[in-house]
Amino acid sequence: MKYITKGAEQLACQYIKNYRENTISCHAAILSLADTGHTDIGKRALIKQYFHSELKDNKAVIFQFINGDLLVLSKNLNNHILFRVCRHFGLERNEDHKLYKLPHKHAELAERLVGYMQSYRRYALAQHDLNKGATTPIRDKFFELNVCDKLQKVMHKVRGDRASLSILVIDDDNFATHLVKKTLGKVHEVTTANTAIDGLKKYARLAPDIIFLDINMPAISGHDFLKKIFDLDPHAFVVMLSGHSDRSNKTKAKQLGAKGFIGKPFSREDIYGYINECQGVGEIRFQ
Repeated sequence: MKYITKGAEQLACQYIKNYRENTISCHAAILSLADTGHTDIGKRALIKQYFHSELKDNKAVIFQFINGDLLVLSKNLNNHILFRVCRHFGLERNEDHKLYKLPHKHAELAERLVGYMQSYRRYALAQHDLNKGATTPIRDKFFELNVCDKLQKVMHKVRGDRASLSILVIDDDNFATHLVKKTLGKVHEVTTANTAIDGLKKYARLAPDIIFLDINMPAISGHDFLKKIFDLDPHAFVVMLSGHSDRSNKTKAKQLGAKGFIGKPFSREDIYGYINECQGVGEIRFQ
């Protein structure tokens, strides 16, 4: 059994090209382990051992992506085994965790893998810029972005014409964006961004009602974003996310205009508490 982690996104896209023709058949599944506690490097041996025992297929191939999600390919994979796998990892059996029968479902699987490839490229680009010492130029460029004077009126109209709540999640951690989207996506419109620049562009275009914003992003921090967003929209409702819940982070975020602060890992109740506040249900609080 092969267990591939280095360059997994690109290699997975290349690998499944073998199944575009009708000469080879296989079954595949994508497992969103980014939502679980099974993503640590130290647990890879346990994951490999589990699938070796479950699939009993020496030719099986497993790709683990940068966010921890798995692509499993095996001729022995079936719906019964997939059910047991989902139960083992604490995953819901839904459209995100289904069986792809190749080559019949090749195009559908390839489309999902393209999303992982795009996320990896954004991550690699951010790391490249950071390693080259390009943080300051990117940050300066961000603060130099101009805001149209009429944009506030346009955003106000967009919000008024919208029937449901719109949420923007800005975080370079795919696990965090996926978790918020999974928690809220069935009820609300959720858009994600992996960089502050992309997040600012999407905010201007979509006029979301609430932003969940990571503090510790490369090149342009969440605090930098806060300083800029209120030039764009003085009434922006921003809730900060951080794995480092120290007092200085909270104090600075509050001083810059954030409506609240949630430490990672966060719960469904944390998220919905601020959703209710944004909708006018309950009092504004700063945790």
